Amino acid sequence: MRNIIQLKAAKSVEPGEHILTPQHPTGILLAMKVSAVEPVDGGKRMEIQTGEGAGRRLHVVSAQDTVVVVI
Repeated sequence: MRNIIQLKAAKSVEPGEHILTPQHPTGILLAMKVSAVEPVDGGKRMEIQTGEGAGRRLHVVSAQDTVVVVI
């Protein structure tokens, strides 16, 4: 399997892409599939949802923050 790693502004992340998230504060990084992206706080921040159902996580970051995306 060959993957490409890109750095993107959080506002450019799209559903279907994978982002790196920590398992817990001292844990390994996991590549989680993005299921939804929504602007919040007047577009200053982005709410990025990974996973589905009980495994769902919400990540809130500044729209200009750099996010690691795995394609």
